[in-house]
Amino acid sequence: IASKAIGFKSEHINPVSNFKQIFSLHSVVELCKSSLKVIMLSLIFAFFFYYYASTFRALPYCGLACGVLVVSSLIKWLWVGVMAFYIVVGILDYSFQYYKIRKDLKMSKDDVKQEHKDLEGDPQMKTRRREMQSEIQSGSLAQSVKQSVAVVRNPTHIAVCLGYHPTDMPIPRVLEKGSDAQANYIVNIAERNCIPVVENVELARSLFFEVERGDKIPETLFEPVAALLRMVMKIDYAHSTETP
Repeated sequence: IASKAIGFKSEHINPVSNFKQIFSLHSVVELCKSSLKVIMLSLIFAFFFYYYASTFRALPYCGLACGVLVVSSLIKWLWVGVMAFYIVVGILDYSFQYYKIRKDLKMSKDDVKQEHKDLEGDPQMKTRRREMQSEIQSGSLAQSVKQSVAVVRNPTHIAVCLGYHPTDMPIPRVLEKGSDAQANYIVNIAERNCIPVVENVELARSLFFEVERGDKIPETLFEPVAALLRMVMKIDYAHSTETP
């Protein structure tokens, strides 16, 4: 059973992640907009009553006809102020929504491209797969693996074939290397041909990333490669002596 499937995920009880989910950017923006509207409307009403305070104080001393005219005028100016406020808020809100929609559309296009890339496969990976298929069909990959004295792996993603011979190849070389599916293919060929497969994560990574196919190993890797070859040769010698 894979540990990831049953593993404990701390983010399920992480208050920070839950807080982020509840208070998203959209929720925060809407809350700020609503708060700003309430504050601005309150300021408009406060300014209105402060500016016309003397008029309100004079209303009791004004006649009915005068009072109706004054109140209608005050309501008109209050309505004009509120409408002007909502027009400004509408323009700002429209600008924000337009920017947000453009941003979301851009992200959607990027998501579509990424999804297409995931479905079709990365061009470099597709090229490498075609090269691997060509090598497999031509038999060059299998031949290189069969000529190696050992395969170093790490332990499933990388496999490197080492070639060595005391006279013909005194300095070890990387005959072949591969990752993922190709690494598994190399290991399968090696195991079928009784070629030692050694798990050494650090050495496998160093050989894979620092040495090209067909190149000699650098001096910095002489010691670990020599130790590995000595171990492999001891195993081969022990097997040969045990064989009747």
